[in-house]
Amino acid sequence: MREDSFPYTFNAGLRTKGQGPRNSAGLELCHNLKVHNGRLAVVGDVVTPSGAAYVSLFDRVFVGQDANYACCGSKIYICSSAMSVIATATTTAPVVPWSFADFGPYGVFTNGHRLYVVSPTTGAVSAYSGSALLVCRTIANYRGQLVCGSPTGYDPNVVLWGDIGYAQMSMSDSVVAGYMPMPWSGYVYDVRPFGSYVAVYGQDGVALLRAIDSSPPGFGLLNFSSVGLKSVGAIGGSLHKQLHMRSDGQLVLLVAEKQRPHFYEIKELDYGEWFADWTVANISYNEAEDEFYLTDGVEAYVLTTEGLSSTSHLISTCVQQRGTLYGLSQTSTDTSAYVRTQVLDLGLRGRKDIEVIEVGGDGYWRTQVEWKNRYSTMFQPGPIVATNPMGTARNKVSGEEFKIKLLSTSADATLDYMIVRLKRTDKRFVRGLDASQAAAKSDK
Repeated sequence: MREDSFPYTFNAGLRTKGQGPRNSAGLELCHNLKVHNGRLAVVGDVVTPSGAAYVSLFDRVFVGQDANYACCGSKIYICSSAMSVIATATTTAPVVPWSFADFGPYGVFTNGHRLYVVSPTTGAVSAYSGSALLVCRTIANYRGQLVCGSPTGYDPNVVLWGDIGYAQMSMSDSVVAGYMPMPWSGYVYDVRPFGSYVAVYGQDGVALLRAIDSSPPGFGLLNFSSVGLKSVGAIGGSLHKQLHMRSDGQLVLLVAEKQRPHFYEIKELDYGEWFADWTVANISYNEAEDEFYLTDGVEAYVLTTEGLSSTSHLISTCVQQRGTLYGLSQTSTDTSAYVRTQVLDLGLRGRKDIEVIEVGGDGYWRTQVEWKNRYSTMFQPGPIVATNPMGTARNKVSGEEFKIKLLSTSADATLDYMIVRLKRTDKRFVRGLDASQAAAKSDK
């Protein structure tokens, strides 16, 4: 029988909608391994600020100009530069994810129920009791200007901005302050700077606001989507890169040029099938590694620049501080890593025998081959065979189509490639001389 080999490189993560069902790089399963530098690597967890603890998906960690903060449930923890809690403020329970407008020694928090401010003299956090600021669902600092979404006393689709350099929202104090209803209904879920714009993410749409030089000054509106977000929290990112999940589960990436921040690109990523059934979503961003973490509180995924994979780390928020990724996540004991390919016919139609699977990577791996032929409608599981110290497993299975699963419990497991060694048993699909025929002919 003729022997062949089929190399397979792990460089794509979970399949996208556009990847074909046979012999494609996209995987049906890819768990606790992220696509990084053309291979599947370990997914790391966050370090919880000392003295803080995860409460819900509304939790947020902020690195401010003068201090750091961990907002966990009904607590705002003031943290040192080493992310250790040094003071605590008790708050009301949040009804939306915490957001923070940082103005250096002064700052404003909102949890959708009440505002809390940072004292510019003592750094202490307390409930706001003045009248210049309005309770809102989301708040941000845009170039020294306070911007908020869904403020009290206005329709839920309104974005309001204050005077430059002042923490106030009163329309009577300055001609600079103003407000604008978005061209879609529903709540404003999030406002945040994006390039030279203010990105507005809502229940029923997404828009960009850009400051215009006019008399009086104000903002121009660009409404680029009438499809809203999956839920509050379904947006994460930085000044130049932001990812949001639409209500249909589709992921949309906005990327602004750093040198020309008014230029930007919109990319729709074909991963909607993985999130279509989610009812809520939360997205956080690791800027140092350029990775997004997505979770609904039950499942979780990590999206790198090279692909998507599932993970047991249910991260609600993260920030980089002095080379360490701090954040808040739910505790998980799942350390298993596994992948499963889509349908493989190994480049050959007809029946063939898999003889050996060679695994290139780190850690201890077990192999399992699911097989199917023309007489079976479902894939049948084969035996689980562990690799030897050389990374090979003699996992003999016959069939016409296969799915190959690799499993590991090693904490440092990685995958680069695998090579499937097989023999052709269906001679109707063999052209030319196989090895045995060639040897017999040379002996004559």
